[in-house]
Amino acid sequence: MLQGLLQPARAADLVAGLKGLAHPNRLRLVAYLLLHGEQKVGDLVRELQLPQAAASQALATLRRAGQVQVRKQGGFRYYSAVHADLQLLLTCLARCCEHRQQEPSPTPRRRRQRG
Repeated sequence: MLQGLLQPARAADLVAGLKGLAHPNRLRLVAYLLLHGEQKVGDLVRELQLPQAAASQALATLRRAGQVQVRKQGGFRYYSAVHADLQLLLTCLARCCEHRQQEPSPTPRRRRQRG
């Protein structure tokens, strides 16, 4: 599996998929869909306390990245995560980043005064 990542086209494809998740709103939306299954946009907005426009934009990006799918029924759009394996990916990502929460934030450098 990792051997395939050495191929430029495959690596670029995976990076495109990861970029789809690389925003807090998009990550939260995917996590919510994985935990709760198919949801109407309005329910996602309410549960995650996101502005309607932000949720719609994030869902459109996730759809283009192939991370979520949409089903229209009546006047509603229902979104769901495309791959259950995304849960494994997000779990691994959370574990890999746990150390960042435990380490103190670096102290910002002070600019040297010109004199």
